[in-house]
Amino acid sequence: MGAEGVKPPPLQLPTEQVDLIRATFASKIEPDVSKHALELYIKLLELIPEAAQMFSMTRRAKEPHRENKLLQAHATTAMKMVCSAAVKLDRQKDVRALKTSLADLGSRHLLFGVTSEHAPKLRAAFVAVLSEALGEEWGGDVEKAWVAAYNAIEYMFLVGFLGLQE
Repeated sequence: MGAEGVKPPPLQLPTEQVDLIRATFASKIEPDVSKHALELYIKLLELIPEAAQMFSMTRRAKEPHRENKLLQAHATTAMKMVCSAAVKLDRQKDVRALKTSLADLGSRHLLFGVTSEHAPKLRAAFVAVLSEALGEEWGGDVEKAWVAAYNAIEYMFLVGFLGLQE
């Protein structure tokens, strides 16, 4: 158990779950990843309006978020990073590498004003976007696989963000 009493979720997932993630990512998300990424950030900014001040590309922007090319690029990079992590969660060596890189990413987000209260809102935005993107495929084992992956990724991020000891 970590320093904050946070019990870690499984960080390495069964191959069957990761195969579902790989398949749905390849068929539904990757072909239009920039669109889904922007939707994620639009939802995030709706749920956390003050987050617009945390991003340099939205702080001084005159155009609406949907037309902001810098926000689009950042959102796409972030979405690809999360999905890239998710498709590697069945390999122990990749999980070890992700633990380090995601903890580092978590600790850097402290500098931007991100708080632990933002985590459930980011989760809600991510799940909403996945649900919309996957349509009828969302639910059952596919939903469980993506939620398990998100739990693992979020925990690895929070280790750095909250300074948890593993």
